[in-house]
Amino acid sequence: MKKWIIFCINLVVFMLVFMKRDLLYAWIAGDNTASLPLMFLVITILAMFPVIPFGIVGGVIGAKYGVVLGSTMNVAISTLAAIIVYLLAKYLLYSWGRRITQRFTSLDQLHAMSSQRLFWMILSARIIPILPAAAINIYAGVFHLNFKIFILATLLGKIPAMMTFAYIGHEIWNEGTRLVQVSLMYASFLLLVFIGYRIYLRYKE
Repeated sequence: MKKWIIFCINLVVFMLVFMKRDLLYAWIAGDNTASLPLMFLVITILAMFPVIPFGIVGGVIGAKYGVVLGSTMNVAISTLAAIIVYLLAKYLLYSWGRRITQRFTSLDQLHAMSSQRLFWMILSARIIPILPAAAINIYAGVFHLNFKIFILATLLGKIPAMMTFAYIGHEIWNEGTRLVQVSLMYASFLLLVFIGYRIYLRYKE
């Protein structure tokens, strides 16, 4: 039921964006960099509570601010949001966070691996989007994973995806011809990372 609720919320958001697309186009095309701090804050809140998939948000940022600044903002915003959720789950919302993590059975395997390969576990989970980012953030806070390792692995792991989102958004806005090539390159990158990680796990065992 909750999955359907989330799906319906996403659908409503997409419909609103489509209906107000002229305003979105005008905002992207406009020169309103003075609102950048406020925009940073708003998008950070959206990343903490991902009602809208961050891939869409990251693409819009790329279209608005370009590949370099857009990628930097995507990485900074998503990492800051992860840190805030981690701290909330660790210090203020432990019971709630514990109930959330119990819904994701895949986290059991990650928990068993965390004591030995914490950095690689978080890095792989960030690079390969199998689990929701919010679930990883809550899990890390609930189980008090090493904060420094969590930040470093999160930061590094988010770079490929956040750069891709910004680039795709930039290409779509500018009617770029390399969109398919970039998408295929990113998909190939994810596949290679996944295969390499599976080989690594087999070797370690």
